[in-house]
Amino acid sequence: MAKHKGRVFEKWIFDAHSPLLGSAAVGDINKDGIPEVVFGTKKGMIHCLDHESKELWSFSTGKDIKSGDELFYDLEQLHAISSAPALADINNDGKLEVIVGTDDGMVYALSCTGEMLWEAKIGGAIKATPKVIDTNNDGNLDIIVTSTNKKLVVLNNEGKIIVSFKTSEGSEAAPGVLRGEKGKQSMIVFGLNDGIIHAINTQEKQLWTFKTGDRITAEPIFVKTNGEQLVIVGSWDGTLYALTDEGELKWK
Repeated sequence: MAKHKGRVFEKWIFDAHSPLLGSAAVGDINKDGIPEVVFGTKKGMIHCLDHESKELWSFSTGKDIKSGDELFYDLEQLHAISSAPALADINNDGKLEVIVGTDDGMVYALSCTGEMLWEAKIGGAIKATPKVIDTNNDGNLDIIVTSTNKKLVVLNNEGKIIVSFKTSEGSEAAPGVLRGEKGKQSMIVFGLNDGIIHAINTQEKQLWTFKTGDRITAEPIFVKTNGEQLVIVGSWDGTLYALTDEGELKWK
């Protein structure tokens, strides 16, 4: 879309031949000075377009189904991508990689030219955009993934699991991360479909939990006010909660 004299008009259209369930990500992934558009589809295709809608590359996350098994699957939904890709330089090559989670529980890391660097099996359905951040202050980016299979997983930049934390219910919400200061560990905060907010550290230790009245599908945010660190989380119970970094209710 583009603006013209205060009005918005259509600039271009790209037909992906499949519904788009999540948002697109925009970034200069190949460092040519011009941003690209990257998005996934219900059929499990990842498309990368230039700023004029020309397709630069595509990648299929779909895997072959054994003969006869197709009767038991919704093939169009099986590999669906329900959230925006994450764009980050996870291998320190100066360019942005594309990290995507799918409804069949896979995480894919692709190069800026659409080549698969690695894949990781998480299980369940991944409904939220992976969070990419250096969780353990080792200078390398990690990938935090929530899924519906009742666990939160942290992958290193090579796709190996370094944290696997079991929960009471699945999650469709992206996690929030409060970076540790002065040698302290980072705190990962995320909500579940049963309304419980979990806070854990990077050693898989649970720091605290807080129960809301309904499921949580939004990413927590962190706000520092009057010297106090607050965790802000919205719930399907219609309430916005402000918690201290120790999990105590400040206000709602």
